[in-house]
Amino acid sequence: MDSARAHRAKQELHAERDVLLKRADHRVDAHSTQKDDGKNNARALLWTCGLLLLPSVAYISIMLAWFFTFHDSIAKFLAIFVCCLAASVVVIVLSFRWLTGKARPWLWWVGFFTFQASLAALVIGFFLYYRNLIYYWNYNEMRSYTNVAAAQDDAAFPDAYMFLFTEDTRLDIQRA
Repeated sequence: MDSARAHRAKQELHAERDVLLKRADHRVDAHSTQKDDGKNNARALLWTCGLLLLPSVAYISIMLAWFFTFHDSIAKFLAIFVCCLAASVVVIVLSFRWLTGKARPWLWWVGFFTFQASLAALVIGFFLYYRNLIYYWNYNEMRSYTNVAAAQDDAAFPDAYMFLFTEDTRLDIQRA
């Protein structure tokens, strides 16, 4: 038992003489060695804007395509969506060292976020379109007819949502 204590005491004594552990119990103040001149905050803001610029453009483009293009032309909408996906894949591929000669891991993240933003805009826009916007287009495309005589057949106006009858049209009280 005493030899084990002696061996442990020798190890502790040796550790106290270790050059690396000489200042181990002192507090290291990292802020005193680094100057905070505001450049780090500006750099972080610049990197954040750079990482979010292309994904934001892709998201907004696809959402606007849902609102203004999808109803008129599905092909144009799909072209916009495929262009956003292709841009994200190109950015991801450009981040690899074997293609450009220099590794750019931040480009990989830009491409990844752009791909996610495109898919999110596709799903969110789909639900918004079929929950709200389809009724707008339905009512907007319905036609109103004016100067319709009461004797005219209603089957002649299947897409009508409003009739303005002629001035001489009266309500038949016996049929109403």
